Amino acid sequence: MSESSEEILEAIEDGMVTILWGDAWGKHAEKHGCADLPEEDEEEDEEAIAELVPDAPDEAYEAAKKLAAMYKKTNGKNLAALFMLAKKADTAAELDDPEPEDFGSDLAFMALGEEDISWFDGHAKFELRVPSFDNAALETLADEQCEEEVEETDAQPEGVA
Repeated sequence: MSESSEEILEAIEDGMVTILWGDAWGKHAEKHGCADLPEEDEEEDEEAIAELVPDAPDEAYEAAKKLAAMYKKTNGKNLAALFMLAKKADTAAELDDPEPEDFGSDLAFMALGEEDISWFDGHAKFELRVPSFDNAALETLADEQCEEEVEETDAQPEGVA
């Protein structure tokens, strides 16, 4: 069964949300030491970190929509259309069908300036211009949410969880 353009767009944005919020929260946790993050050389550290990251707030979804709009402005096509170009390129190169959520994740990494992660590492090339995305607002939100949790914990009487 073929996915609609709206379903594809939603999956791409979900992938972006995962990376944008995960990046912001991970930077916060490293800076504040408020979570037991795995060492960089540990296997499966991405999965371990994913289990520690709190659910994405509405602001992460808004950030993903902003990034989607930046990709559209930069490329003249929405994310669903860009995904179809990626899929067409992969098909022509006889690669497996790409997943929209993976596409969104990789595009978010690329826009954040992550040099080690690119859609094109495991997929065929197609014309794509990558905007630069500033994730500082989500990083600040991660800091604020952690401070709120600490304040709530500190405000409870002893013996109360």
